[in-house]
Amino acid sequence: MRQHITSLPALACFRVAAKLESFSKAADCLNLTHGAVCRAVRLLEGDLGTPLFDRRNRAVFLTNDGRRLAQVVARGLGEIKEEVRRIKA
Repeated sequence: MRQHITSLPALACFRVAAKLESFSKAADCLNLTHGAVCRAVRLLEGDLGTPLFDRRNRAVFLTNDGRRLAQVVARGLGEIKEEVRRIKA
């Protein structure tokens, strides 16, 4: 039986939000709404069953799980981007 893998667009939103530690800045960077980024991150958190950000007042901070996942996602998406670049060349 196939195991569910979370949404790649949600991972991409998470990567930018994690890098910037801001859903609003991530939304601007990705040309999405703040709500779309929030929904993507919540979808990912729901899939994983753990919070990836601590939400305090109007700021967000990566949790330990979020920090580890951000490193892996950045590395993985970077490898995909590099391979696509090689294929196109």
